Order: sequence, then structure tokens, then C-alpha cells
Amino acid sequence: MIRVGCTFRAGLIPHLWEHHDLVDTFEYSLDGFVAAGADGHRPAATCAATGPLSLHSIDLSLGSAAARARPKHLEEIREVMTITGVDEISDHLAYSRVDDRRLHDFAPLWRVDEQVDLLVENLEWVQERIGGRLVLDISNVLINQVNGYTDAADEFGALDLDAVVQVHLAGGELVDGLMWDAHSSPVPGTDLDWLTRLLPAMPNCRSVIVERDERLQLGEELVADLRAVRSIVDAANTPGTTDIVGARVGASAPG
Repeated sequence: MIRVGCTFRAGLIPHLWEHHDLVDTFEYSLDGFVAAGADGHRPAATCAATGPLSLHSIDLSLGSAAARARPKHLEEIREVMTITGVDEISDHLAYSRVDDRRLHDFAPLWRVDEQVDLLVENLEWVQERIGGRLVLDISNVLINQVNGYTDAADEFGALDLDAVVQVHLAGGELVDGLMWDAHSSPVPGTDLDWLTRLLPAMPNCRSVIVERDERLQLGEELVADLRAVRSIVDAANTPGTTDIVGARVGASAPG
């Protein structure tokens, strides 16, 4: 069964209090647990005791050599994963460190073969050491399309969807003609259309997470997103409904 979840933010709790049936799992900050060292193990265990959870990091720096420069950090991540009982985490295909210096924000990857080779090597190295896998962010692919960097249908068609264990969705923000992955707005209908089409082709997907980090006072937007995702997930969880979208992604975009 595929679970529906969202980012855990204290500001969202009042909005979700009467809609707990919409949330099967929360996404917590992995870095917060890891940074606290042994003191982070108890809160990690407490969160896990409340139900299934997901872990999100912003500090792996998967696009730079720094991803393999901190083996101790990966050991600490694995400890938290063991305590919480998860075997997948999420981070960004970007880099956030240069040597031992933490950048203020993510830096985009160079679109050259050497960068791809480094990224693949880093992913394999990290996944082997943490004993876990990463996830697919549908909204990121669609934001790249809006910004003119890729064709989403081609991108999704080239992916090994059998390998996807979790999906992320989020609403972006258009600033000076450029779409940002801001996690501040409702999930666009196009993203939901792609989720409807892709989910039946992801037999190993365990959860769909709606990420919301800004404008938390408008929690009713998140509730609406969760309702929409729940409807799509319920259809995918119901035997006999997957044939309405096909088993694989073609080259054309959803209508």
C-alpha cells in the first residue's frame, strides 16, 4: 500500500488536526537528528514510535566531491535510519558543500558528462554506505521543464520507475521569469496529472510526500493538496484500476 504524507512543520499542525485521516506519514529533517549526535537518537525514536516516517536531508552534497569526504557523517545517518526503521532518504541533486565549507544554498550541477559521472559515483557510494535508496521528485522535473532545461515526458520515459520507492510533490514560485522549488504554493494540476499517470508504473513506491515549508499560515492549501493526492493514491491502491493509465510512460505529455 502506498502512503500519503507531508513535511512535518509545527505551523501546519493546527491545520491538520482535524484531517489526520489524510496523513499516513510525516517527513522529518534527517539533519536535525544527525547534528544532535547521540542526543538526537531519542527524539528520532519518539517520532518513529508515532508511526511510519520519512527522512529528508539537505547536507549530502551529492553533486560534489564532498559527498565522499565525510564517511563518519554517513555512519551517523545510518544510525538514525536504523533507529527510525527507514531504508530510504531524500536529498537534492545539487551540491551544498565545497571541501568542508557549507554553502548558504544549493548550487546547480554542471550539465556535462563529467558531472553526471561524479553524481552517479557519489550516489552509488552513499547508498552503499547508508544501506538505503533515494527518491523521485516529480515537481522538480516539471520545474526544470518550465525553466527550459528538459522535456518532462522524455525525462520520465528514461527513468527506471521500478526503482522509485518514494515520490515528492511541491508547489513552486515564479520569480523574475524563473520557477523556484520553493515549497510555498499548492501543487500544480500538471504535477498531479503526472502523478496519476506515473504511479501505476511504480510498483515499489511506498509513499507520496507533499512538501510544504513556506506560507504555513495557509495550511488549507496543503489540506487540499493532500486530498487530491489521497484520491490518486487510493485509485492506485485499488486492484483493477491501474490499466486506465498504462504500465509505462510514453513520449507525450498528459492531456
